[in-house]
Amino acid sequence: MNLLDQFSPERNQDTNINAIFDAFNQGLNITIPKVKAGETAMPTITFAMEGEDPVLIAEVVNRIAVEAERMTATEIISDIQA
Repeated sequence: MNLLDQFSPERNQDTNINAIFDAFNQGLNITIPKVKAGETAMPTITFAMEGEDPVLIAEVVNRIAVEAERMTATEIISDIQA
């Protein structure tokens, strides 16, 4: 996703890359509700992120959600085939 280019376009060789990713991880919130006994519906997982650029934040969160959905579908298909 070129996150370094997105979140730190003016970085140089002295930039602490780990600090950039730490800030990214702290700003990203994923909420997975607990499933109650007897429930068959899958809970809705919520992705949220704080930041200064709402367009960039929306793009990043949406891409994470799409990738999570793709990986979930792939895993379900694999489980069914097994």
